[in-house]
Amino acid sequence: EVIISSPDQVSYSAEDELEATVRIKEEGNVTVTSLSGKWKVINGEDYLSVNASTLIEGTQTIWGWDDDMGWILAATTPFSVEDPVESPMDFNVAEAVVSYGAVLGSTVPSPYGNVTYKWTLLLVAG
Repeated sequence: EVIISSPDQVSYSAEDELEATVRIKEEGNVTVTSLSGKWKVINGEDYLSVNASTLIEGTQTIWGWDDDMGWILAATTPFSVEDPVESPMDFNVAEAVVSYGAVLGSTVPSPYGNVTYKWTLLLVAG
């Protein structure tokens, strides 16, 4: 039997510098709904196949470096990404029961480059 609890909405904030001339900050919310899962066997290995609807909404802020003026705000752009990792997501159960979990991901375009989204499934005894 597979029981998946409905998660609360999660806020996030991340910042990165690219080549010391561009700084990007993203912040927003991740909402996961319509969760369901089923156990299946693929090539003799156990997998948990998870379906989920995901909405990631937030704001991406970009600064550029100027040698005379320092960081200068270049743009603030709202964004919305729906289902960045396509369902069903087939997580290997053997990987999901160890401390680092099973990881699946996808890279999608964003207003200023590409973003990689990753989901980690960690199974714990209940």
